[in-house]
Amino acid sequence: TDPAVVAYINKNYYAVKLNAEGKSPIMLNGHTYTYKEQYRAHELAVALLQGQMSYPTTVYLDEKFNMLTPVPGYLDASTFQKILTYFGDNHHKSKSWEEYTKM
Repeated sequence: TDPAVVAYINKNYYAVKLNAEGKSPIMLNGHTYTYKEQYRAHELAVALLQGQMSYPTTVYLDEKFNMLTPVPGYLDASTFQKILTYFGDNHHKSKSWEEYTKM
C-alpha cells in the first residue's frame, strides 16, 4: 500500500500474483504447469518456491524468466523497497546482497 513501493513496482516490474492452490494450467517458457494433487499445490508454485512452500513469498525472476531468488514472508515497506531496488536496478549483477545493504 506504500505509494513509493507501488510506483517503483509499476515502473520496473511485471507484478504477477499466483494462487499456489489454483487449478488452471499455466504456460511459462514453453512448459505447461498444472495443479498437482500430491503437492496440494500448483507445480509452478512448487518450482518457484523450490519446494519450500511458504506463504506469502515474493519470487524475483529476470527478464528471461530465470529465477533470481524467492523471498519468503511479509516485509515492511522499507525492506521491500530495498529488495526491489537491489533487483530492479540490477545491483545483483555487480554486488552481493551483503555489499548492497552496507551502502
